[in-house]
Amino acid sequence: MKKFIKKGIPLLLFLLFFTGCGTTTENEKENTPVNQEVEVVQEGTEAVSSKELAEAFILEVYSDFPSNPEKISEYVDENNTALREFIKDRKEIRSLMEELNGRELSLEKYAIKDQQSRSFGEGQKEELLTIAYDYLDGGAPSYGEFIYKVIVDEEKGKILAAMSEDLSSNKLLGNLAKSYEELNLEYQLEENSQKPYNLEEQKERLKEMQKEYQDPEEGTKE
Repeated sequence: MKKFIKKGIPLLLFLLFFTGCGTTTENEKENTPVNQEVEVVQEGTEAVSSKELAEAFILEVYSDFPSNPEKISEYVDENNTALREFIKDRKEIRSLMEELNGRELSLEKYAIKDQQSRSFGEGQKEELLTIAYDYLDGGAPSYGEFIYKVIVDEEKGKILAAMSEDLSSNKLLGNLAKSYEELNLEYQLEENSQKPYNLEEQKERLKEMQKEYQDPEEGTKE
């Protein structure tokens, strides 16, 4: 769903920013408290697997609840502008939604529900994950399950591309993917490709939607 319709459904989508909507699968790991650090293999030790790298990247840098976003350079090359810009835009749209709703998100715990690994190209792996989150939405308990697709360069130990169906991506892309196959990240792998969204236009649409669904008696009260 790439367009925002003016009535009806947009209100639901706007409110669902803080409500989980994902794909439930099996192979669930135990719930992990948010204060448990993600272990990243340091230089000079045995190489981390593509599965471990993708999981750590999502939890520390990419997700709606990143624990160590400043560690992006450990996962993404400096010259990977497409993925770096996507992560930055996700952060910006998430911050805007918290501001518009007047509520902040805070993670309590997560659980890996499903994790699959596929060959993607020479020396590359496609990692597919479903992660469930228990979090607080302005203090109210909330829950969401979201799907992720991550392309890993096994030789360099770096993330090449990433896409998801989660809170930030849904608001940035209008993307309500229901399966791993529907997660389209090809633009991040192609040189000089166009982003499938316009950040400033999406921000303006979200602001307009917020105004439309204010109390009618208040209108556009400052």
